[in-house]
Amino acid sequence: MRFEKGDIVQMIYMDGQGRLSERYVRVLAVTEDLFTAYCYYRRRPRTFAVRNVLAAELKRRQCRESFTIDRGSKYDGRREAYGGTYESGRSRAE
Repeated sequence: MRFEKGDIVQMIYMDGQGRLSERYVRVLAVTEDLFTAYCYYRRRPRTFAVRNVLAAELKRRQCRESFTIDRGSKYDGRREAYGGTYESGRSRAE
């Protein structure tokens, strides 16, 4: 599985001295050999070697879908077009 910027990943990682650790990270940048991630264990950004990740599981992926909002004649971009009410149902005058 390929991880992308913004993914939350749980992984088993072996450092340069052969020590194992379990990490929860948020991926910040990915290259072919390395990735930078915010490490929730160390509470700061860290750089990891892809070859040292022994196991990894995607915990959450950010939505990357794009969409277009059609602002037809019914909606002109202002709340007043719908009677000046907020999502809670209260009008601005209340």
